[in-house]
Amino acid sequence: MIQRFDLAGIPASPWKNGGGETREIVCRPAGSGSENFAWRVSVARINSDGPFSLFPGVDRVITLLEGKGISLKSPDGDIDHILDRPLIPFAFPGEAAIRAEMLGGESLDFNVMTRRSVCAAEFETTRRMLFRRLPSAGLVMAGPGKWKADVTPGLNCELENGQGFWWEGETAVGKFEPLNNNSVLIIVKILIPET
Repeated sequence: MIQRFDLAGIPASPWKNGGGETREIVCRPAGSGSENFAWRVSVARINSDGPFSLFPGVDRVITLLEGKGISLKSPDGDIDHILDRPLIPFAFPGEAAIRAEMLGGESLDFNVMTRRSVCAAEFETTRRMLFRRLPSAGLVMAGPGKWKADVTPGLNCELENGQGFWWEGETAVGKFEPLNNNSVLIIVKILIPET
C-alpha cells in the first residue's frame, strides 16, 4: 500500500497546552492512538515555550524544517540540545521529561516516533538523485524544491515542498530525481524485525 499526502491538506490539531499544533501524516497500525501506535510521523508548529508530551517506550526523532529553532532541556541534565540547524535530526527517548524553549519566532518541526519494542526508524536527507531499495514501511517527503519520484510498484509523480507518500506492507524500489538546485528530500525508513 502506498499513500500520497500533502501537508497543506492535513488538518492541524491544536495542543492542549496551547503551545502549538500538529499535522499527523501517518499513524500505524490503522486506528491506533498515542498509547498503542507502532510508528507515527507528523509535522508540528511550535509557537511558545513548554514541556513535550511523554511517550514511554517510544523513540523520537525531531528535525527542524523552518524557523529559528528550539532549545531542548531535561531537568536531570541528560538532554541539553539546541535544535537550530534545518534538516539535522535529533533523537531522544519519549519518556524523557523535556522542556522546549523558543529561540525566536515559530518553529516548524518534523517528528518521527517508533515504539521501540516493535520497530525503529532511520532518517536521512538527500539533495541528489537517488536510486534505493526501500524497506517494507516508511515515508518520503519533499522539503524545499521539487522532486520526481518513480516508485515500483505503483507511483510516478512530482513532489513539491510538504508533499510526499508513505507506504507499508511491501518492499519497494524508488528513484528520486531533484528538479531544481535547492531540492531536499526527506526519507524515513521504518525497520521492523523479522519474526
